[in-house]
Amino acid sequence: MSEEKRDCPVPMNKPGKCLKDGCPHWCESQLFDYVGCFFKCDLKPFQQKKILLATGIPHEMKFGEQDYINYITKFLKDVNRVNTYTYIKMHPRERANYYDKIIKELGYENTVEVVKPNKDKKLLYELIRKCNVIFSFGSTVSIEAMVMRVPSFYITNCYNLPIHPDQVLSITDDVGEVVKKILK
Repeated sequence: MSEEKRDCPVPMNKPGKCLKDGCPHWCESQLFDYVGCFFKCDLKPFQQKKILLATGIPHEMKFGEQDYINYITKFLKDVNRVNTYTYIKMHPRERANYYDKIIKELGYENTVEVVKPNKDKKLLYELIRKCNVIFSFGSTVSIEAMVMRVPSFYITNCYNLPIHPDQVLSITDDVGEVVKKILK
């Protein structure tokens, strides 16, 4: 098959068979454990407005526990006004699960899902591909999302990462308005 007639931009005859289920292509590299495959294959329009919040460890981000819980509550209220489905991906070292309690108190059981830490990177990349926008507290999930061309924002730059100021939100920003602008 000639390169011009293929729909997928992944070059043929390169080392590193794509490990994404059903993908017949050869990927150029295995950067970020298969992220290249998810970036280049199956680029479909979004069916539903979905966002991902990658959480962090409150004390490492210089948040008090109650301030963190208050922010998560505000975040969920903001994005719920825009009628989205929200995934909350817990940090791998996070032990406390405040999220189920917050979701139940807000009555968002049908619009918010908590994703427990998982070592399978392919599952994370599938989750990122489902989403229209990613928010994080400095998580590498944001970097992986950017590689996959999914808009990504940091909630505060608590780790002083070298990122563009337009990608950093204040904890007082209305995240719902940010999502609305991206999804229009």
